Amino acid sequence: MIIGKPTNVTTRRRRERYWVAAVMLLIVICGFLEGWFYQFRADLPPLGNFLLFALINLNVLLLLLLAYLLLRNIVKLVFERKKSVLGSNLRTRLVVAFVGVTLIPTVPLFGLATQFISFSLDYWFSQQVEQSLEQSVALGKDLLGLEKAKLAADGRAIGAELQGLAPAWSGGPVSERREDLDALLRRHDLLALIELDPRQRVPRQIWRDDIAEENRRGIVDFLRSAAATAGSNPRVLYDDADQVFLAPVPISDSIDDAAAAATTVAATATTAAAMVWAVQALPEGVADKLNAVSSGYENYLQLKLLQHPLKVSHFIVFSIVTLLVIFGAVWLGFTLARSITVPIQELLSATERIAQGDLEVRLDWSRQDEMGRLVASFNKMVHDLGESRRQLAGAYAALQDSHVELERRRRYMEIVLTNIGAGVASVDSNGVIVTLNRAAEGMFGVAGTEAVGRPYSEVLEAHQLDIVKSFVAMHQLSRQQNLEQQCRLMIGNKALILLIKVSILRDERDRYLGVVAVFEDLTDLEKAHRMAAWREVARRIAHEIKNPLTPIQLSAQRLRRRYPELVNADQGIFDECTRMIVDQVAQMKLLVNE
Repeated sequence: MIIGKPTNVTTRRRRERYWVAAVMLLIVICGFLEGWFYQFRADLPPLGNFLLFALINLNVLLLLLLAYLLLRNIVKLVFERKKSVLGSNLRTRLVVAFVGVTLIPTVPLFGLATQFISFSLDYWFSQQVEQSLEQSVALGKDLLGLEKAKLAADGRAIGAELQGLAPAWSGGPVSERREDLDALLRRHDLLALIELDPRQRVPRQIWRDDIAEENRRGIVDFLRSAAATAGSNPRVLYDDADQVFLAPVPISDSIDDAAAAATTVAATATTAAAMVWAVQALPEGVADKLNAVSSGYENYLQLKLLQHPLKVSHFIVFSIVTLLVIFGAVWLGFTLARSITVPIQELLSATERIAQGDLEVRLDWSRQDEMGRLVASFNKMVHDLGESRRQLAGAYAALQDSHVELERRRRYMEIVLTNIGAGVASVDSNGVIVTLNRAAEGMFGVAGTEAVGRPYSEVLEAHQLDIVKSFVAMHQLSRQQNLEQQCRLMIGNKALILLIKVSILRDERDRYLGVVAVFEDLTDLEKAHRMAAWREVARRIAHEIKNPLTPIQLSAQRLRRRYPELVNADQGIFDECTRMIVDQVAQMKLLVNE
């Protein structure tokens, strides 16, 4: 039986996720457009204000839609919790945890941000800042006034010098004394001297060589229009486009008489005579800075009118961002809780079925995530449980047979170790005696129950420990795993000759596990070898004794056969001696043969 989510539920939840994502994206886009329209509202036509109003309303509607979707899920969660739906408690805890984790930093940040913006706006539009800007604008105007006054004062000196150069300026071509006029321009830091007649014509002009022709035309055009506006009251003019001052130059006979110079200027203007203008540039960068100060002050005055609306707009922006964060956290909590609780619900249901004995249950989960792998593992586990149940009887029988066989082999090994003639003992990696068979107990005179489980250093005597140390030294020198040595030991009052074979035990990873030692008692074998050796020695001695007896016996027998007359003549003594030799040789041969 397959347990899984209905298709219509999956489709509906996927559609809800798409709606929420689209609404949040539209809110972000509308917020960005609102900020853009608000920033450039002064350059927009009336349609721009309508678009701004429409975007604000659309943003509010989208927020309401998002709030509706979230409230719908919250109400559903509350009803599920009241009905004790499986997984509702875990889902509620996850949602509350996400909302709490989001609100903890969001609410303080919202309060700090609004307070910071409010304090910043109050400081920006404070009386101190406004007075500073006003004083900056006044300072710029005073600077322009000083420059104009300075140029007006210089105009009298320039007029006096032009009076001295009158033949070169008004009496003929300017080129006749060009060097003197260029020196005049350099001394007074002038760009040009321009003569303008009442008909707005320029009969004479002299320029510095580095002034472009385009700038020259612009200054002359400005002078014509400004002079026509000024009429009969010439004054120092300022060309904002070219950033230059133009001052009328009075020409009189005496530069010391200022009143006469002023009278000359007025007379020149009223008698339809030409007027000479001195052109001087404003110091580099001063004009731009003055314009920036003036423009900044005007913008400041405009923004001051919007101080309260700015606070409200920033509060609204922060509120929208805070709500979006909270909505996102709540929705993420719902989504994450659903992705966890739904498969958990199915797992719980399937587990109950398995507990009742139904091993044919299966879960359907198509997503390739951690839960998908968990469901796949669960299905595989259930399948393996079914296979295990079908194979359990045979496996149990095989296990019993294997246990019986292992028990039989274990007992057989114990019997072999118990009845084997050689002594066997094993020590683990910590030097504790693990096994000690009956033969080893008899050799060392130690009961196995007393020795097993104790360190060998507590069981062995001092001279026996010396043998252990000798094996350790042999292993350190040869690095062999199997060592062999014949030793003579005194066990109580009994001398034993033992052949000791030691093997070092290691596992498949070459880790040291301990030592197994085999003791063979060579005492009786040594006696047999010794008796055989003495028997061989006796045989060889008898052979050496037997070798001269045969010639002696033969010699005595030969004398008896060779000299019978001696036997007859002195029968008693000769016969007795030779017979004694023969008999004694025969007895010695018999003794040697034995």
